[in-house]
Amino acid sequence: MSAFEALTEEARLQTVNLATVEVATDRFKLRPWRESDLSVLAEAATDPYITSITTVRATSTTEAGHGFLRRMTELSADGITVPRAIADRVTDSVVRHISLRLRDLDLGRVGLGYWVLPSRAAEGWLARL
Repeated sequence: MSAFEALTEEARLQTVNLATVEVATDRFKLRPWRESDLSVLAEAATDPYITSITTVRATSTTEAGHGFLRRMTELSADGITVPRAIADRVTDSVVRHISLRLRDLDLGRVGLGYWVLPSRAAEGWLARL
């Protein structure tokens, strides 16, 4: 048994505060969603695929955007899901969403969710991550 496996789930989750973690490279950064990202969520709400597989609502209202931000904050706080906006490092404009789910970590499984804004789909960001 590895040292990580020997930790209780609670101890593992207390190791890092996932709600505030940011990761950056020379081109992009993974960061928590912000209120300034509401226009991005309005665009995402126009994509039927995004709204069918995520909690982004198909109505692009400010209230729906705030609901998404609230859900992302709650998910970050549970220590099991790490939702992040993928933003351009220079402009801080969001181009993608990524979410890592650590729910079955003790079984050696994680989940990964990812979506791209329709207007940014042809830019090849996934290949550069």
